[in-house]
Amino acid sequence: MSSFYQKTLCIEKGKNNKGIQIIRIVVDCLQYCNLRCKYCHPGNTREKTTLSAEKIEEIFRVGEEKGVLEITLTGGEPTLHPELPKILKATHILNKTVTTLITNATRITPDLMRLLRNSNVSRICVSLDGADALTHNSARGETFEWVLQGLKDLQKVGKPITVLTVAHQGNWRKVLKISEMLAKNHWASQHHINAPCYSGEAKKKLH
Repeated sequence: MSSFYQKTLCIEKGKNNKGIQIIRIVVDCLQYCNLRCKYCHPGNTREKTTLSAEKIEEIFRVGEEKGVLEITLTGGEPTLHPELPKILKATHILNKTVTTLITNATRITPDLMRLLRNSNVSRICVSLDGADALTHNSARGETFEWVLQGLKDLQKVGKPITVLTVAHQGNWRKVLKISEMLAKNHWASQHHINAPCYSGEAKKKLH
């Protein structure tokens, strides 16, 4: 085990020498993405940096060993990772620890659905910013129809689905319409509404 993981995935010492248990790990599997969202927190999504499947597998092993509750796979867009099949297969290392995959759902194919179905991913999170094309596309480009089709296709995978919405100037008045749409069509078990991180593209485009 590398010194990095030995240092970070342990019971750290806080005030009065009391322990603080790390309960969640967010893994940015890769830097790049097929979209250019106005609030993207990494900012430079064209820079193709990737965390290897070997390193991600190591995170799984250490997380399981240390009793981490959840490991979230995000990016960038994880479905672009060249070693995604190997990463999804490695999720079977996890027993106590659950895995969440966050995707923009624009690249859902039958092969990817099969990989997800056979994986030990516990939950799939889909980014959706509006109940109509005009609202969703205001910060995420012309992707509404792709995302909606991807969301529908993911119903066949058999994993719980959470929809993630970033509230911003272009959609905040209409975010509850997304909840209504999801509930009406039974497309998600949860709907989370988040604020954009004040970093990356959001610094320049969302004032």
